[in-house]
Amino acid sequence: SSKELRKILSRVSDSKYHNLIEKVALRSMAKAIYSTENRGHYGLGYRNYTHFTSPIRRYPDLQVHRLVKFYNQDSSFADGKNHTENNQSIVSQSNAAELKAQRAERDYMKIKQLRWLREHISEQFQGQIAGINQRGLYIELAEVMAEGFVAVEALESDDFIFDPDKYTLTSKRHGIEYRLGDRVQIEVREVQLDTMQANFTLID
Repeated sequence: SSKELRKILSRVSDSKYHNLIEKVALRSMAKAIYSTENRGHYGLGYRNYTHFTSPIRRYPDLQVHRLVKFYNQDSSFADGKNHTENNQSIVSQSNAAELKAQRAERDYMKIKQLRWLREHISEQFQGQIAGINQRGLYIELAEVMAEGFVAVEALESDDFIFDPDKYTLTSKRHGIEYRLGDRVQIEVREVQLDTMQANFTLID
């Protein structure tokens, strides 16, 4: 429940891994979407919830304003029945448009980060392991929030075992363990704008 999640985050508030744990928690949560059904609000723990800020910000906000006027029996409001019937179409289009906008924003930020990293090839930075899978480590740089990848092949000449429950990558022979949140020193090896990826090398 959201209440239990808040308890967990409060317990790790003083941990050096707090920001990372918060990110992992957010990634595990379902993305908020617009809906014609009342689904409440998970984070706030409300059973009944709607959201609107300013008509300038989002079209769904404007639609909520219109419905409030309709339910308030504002005679200046246009045919409320037609607007109600169109709500599902508006919801579908708004969800698609917001997803497209979020992807564009992420791509823009990624390109800006990669261009910055491309100007710092062979330079060293301190980072934190922000993601782990069987292919390698995702490192987020502490100073600039840019991210790069360290492939398993670029690590020790050893086989590695990935543990998805513990977020660890462990070498079979030497027992070297890389954990989510570990601080590491990296060198920017290459930047590939076509694949939208920066590759790092770990520095011992």
